[in-house]
Amino acid sequence: TIQPIVSVDGWIKKCNEHPQFDGMEFEDDRDANGKLTGMWCTIYRKDRKHPTRIREDLEECKASGGPVWKISEYRMMRNRVICQ
Repeated sequence: TIQPIVSVDGWIKKCNEHPQFDGMEFEDDRDANGKLTGMWCTIYRKDRKHPTRIREDLEECKASGGPVWKISEYRMMRNRVICQ
């Protein structure tokens, strides 16, 4: 079975090409000690009253990720939440 995979750059390009795309915002989830635990992405469209809001959990993402998660967990979380 062939399964196409779209990179984070591909998703950002598709968003920006869509005439109804109206931006996205990111918000960190952190514990009481300030450690990153997850991330939110809010996507806005001009033709919708309410935005789409997605959250990814850091531990879930790291469990299925590779060694780059140890070096760049913040960037990898941002990429993962965009793709979701």
